[in-house]
Amino acid sequence: MSDIETRQKKLPVLLFIRGEQYFDDVDPDATELTTEGTLELTEKGLLLTYQETALTGMEGTTTTFEVSGPQVILRRVGSVNSQMVFEEGRQHTSLYETPYGELSVDIQTSALRHNLSERGGLLEIKYSIAVEHTVTGRNSFKIRVKRKRVQVFWRSQNLWRRANSFRPGIPRKGVPRDLSRGKRTVTGKNSFKTRVKREKQGLGIRNCGAAAGGNWNLSG
Repeated sequence: MSDIETRQKKLPVLLFIRGEQYFDDVDPDATELTTEGTLELTEKGLLLTYQETALTGMEGTTTTFEVSGPQVILRRVGSVNSQMVFEEGRQHTSLYETPYGELSVDIQTSALRHNLSERGGLLEIKYSIAVEHTVTGRNSFKIRVKRKRVQVFWRSQNLWRRANSFRPGIPRKGVPRDLSRGKRTVTGKNSFKTRVKREKQGLGIRNCGAAAGGNWNLSG
C-alpha cells in the first residue's frame, strides 16, 4: 500500500488499553480493555478511534485520540462529551460536560511517550487532573495498537478448487495425484479410461492395448 493510499484509508486495528487511577494511601484502580478501532493518518499526525463499552461506564461514546507531534487531544462524543489536551510539562484547561452542567478540568501532563505509526505502536500518558481547580488524583494509561490482518477469501469455492488443481506436486484431499508428473489422477465415471471404455463399447471394439494409443481392432 502506497503512502498516499494509507493516508486516505482508515486502517483496522486492535487496541489494548490499560488505565490506572492513583489516590493517596490507596492501591491504584486499574481498568483494562481490548477493543477494535481504526487508525487514520492525517497531515498533522494520526487519529485513533474506538467505541466505549459498558466496562468503562461510557457505552454509546466514541473516543478519538488525535496525535500531533508532542500534543495529544482526547475527544469523547456521545453519552459523554469531553475534550482533554495532553502536552508534557504543560497544563491545559478543558470543559467536561455532565448531566448537571459543565465542569472546568485542569490537565497537568507529567509524561507523554509514543511511537505510533501506520504499523501500530504504543501511546503512554501520565497526568494529574483537577476538577474546579481541586486535584482529584493522578492517572495514567497505555494504549498498545496492533494492525489487524485482513484475510482475503476466494469469492467462489469452485475458483479455489480450480486454482488448487493446477498446483503440481501438491496432493489435495480426496484426489490422488501422480507426483512425478504433477498431474491429477481422475477416477470414477468421468475418468479417461472410463470414457475410452464407453467409446469402445459403442464402436464394438473388442480389444485395446493402452488406454491412450495402441492398435484398435474393430469388429467387422
